Amino acid sequence: MMERTIKFLFSNRTFSDIFRNQLQHNFRAEKKAIKSYVDINKKTLDYGCGTGNFSIIFNKKKYLGIDIDNESIEYAKKKKKS
Repeated sequence: MMERTIKFLFSNRTFSDIFRNQLQHNFRAEKKAIKSYVDINKKTLDYGCGTGNFSIIFNKKKYLGIDIDNESIEYAKKKKKS
């Protein structure tokens, strides 16, 4: 029962995104590490971008996020518009 509930919750992109942001403090450490190693103003290909949590730190005109999960890509596009 618990496993089924967890799978259901994490199949919901909105819930998963909010939960992961809270659990990982909005990915502050990860974003800081990326900024220290990557020139965020250059063209960026984010392979495995998921729901686009890191897209916000890059130049949006030079950023392309791709992922094997089409539902995550669609969610990221909707999130970006809002």
